[in-house]
Amino acid sequence: MKHLSLFSFTLFVIFFGTISCATTTTNLSSPQMEPQPRPEDSLPDQGLLNNLTTVSRRAEEARQMIEDFHGPVNFPQDWAKSEILYNTAKSERRTNTVKEVQDSIARYSAAAEAYELMIEKTMASYFQEVERELTALRNEAVAAGALTFSQSNLLEIDFVAKNVTALYEAGDYYEARKAAVLVAEMYKALTVSVKALVDEYNRLKLKETDDAIAAARLRLEWASSPGVNAERRYPLEFNQAQSAFREAEILRNAKNWESAIDAAQRVINALAYVTAAPPPQPPPSVYPLPAQYTVRPWEESKDCFWNIAGRVYNDPTQWKVLYEANKAKLPQPDNPDLIHPGIILDIPSIRGEVRQGIWVEGRNYEPLRR
Repeated sequence: MKHLSLFSFTLFVIFFGTISCATTTTNLSSPQMEPQPRPEDSLPDQGLLNNLTTVSRRAEEARQMIEDFHGPVNFPQDWAKSEILYNTAKSERRTNTVKEVQDSIARYSAAAEAYELMIEKTMASYFQEVERELTALRNEAVAAGALTFSQSNLLEIDFVAKNVTALYEAGDYYEARKAAVLVAEMYKALTVSVKALVDEYNRLKLKETDDAIAAARLRLEWASSPGVNAERRYPLEFNQAQSAFREAEILRNAKNWESAIDAAQRVINALAYVTAAPPPQPPPSVYPLPAQYTVRPWEESKDCFWNIAGRVYNDPTQWKVLYEANKAKLPQPDNPDLIHPGIILDIPSIRGEVRQGIWVEGRNYEPLRR
């Protein structure tokens, strides 16, 4: 019984000692603290998320603007670099923690800044092309005749065109593009309307020119007619008229209407004092005595000094007068019987009579005074 009690006591001591040690160990490690999370691992607040939305929208808007103004085509390398940044920002966008949101904001900011650097070059390139196009359209309108036929409308469009530059310089690119489209359409419409005006002007001027040339032609034909014979009677004026008429036709073909009309009028002016030739006078019934005589062949006329004196003096015995006046013309001056056809004999005055012209067979000559 004693032995059992001693055994029981021993077990009690061992058990109690074990419990005490366990309790002591437990007390030495207390109290235990829960681990605190890092700030960057905490949930993002709404303000930070709004910042991410803002910067991502900024990148998207810059990207869209570059696409709208042909930036990818004009600057492909810059575009490719910016796209890598943008696509990376999109694919790695995280919003679970503050750190993730901050990293996403940084990536979108880098993309936005890359796009915004492209915007300046893109807009400069785009609006330089716009300026070239508007200048070409304006030049087309001017070439069509806008300065002559519609100058006020041209100046009005030029004033509107200045607004394109003002909007561009103010950074209002979309409004500047709208204004450029409007100005382009206005220049095109002006060109169409001016061409219509020019066509009508040319039609009217062509008719006016043709009428003027027709009047000049009629006057020139009249001056050339036998009843006027201006070429012989008014040679200077006639030549001036012919030259002016040729000039009028050349200018008409070149569509130089005003100069052509002026040249046609010079035809009229050159012939202004040309008159019709007087009607031909009937031949006189009696002609003045001849001063010369052309020797004809003997076979047809029996011309010799004797017979010729009978014709021009009505007295063949005056043959010696003819011979003495013309012996130097004979092949043998000492031989009055040798006279050749074609010799033109001078007929001296024998009674103070006035002589003129050459003898013509069949004419009725004045009688020789006795």
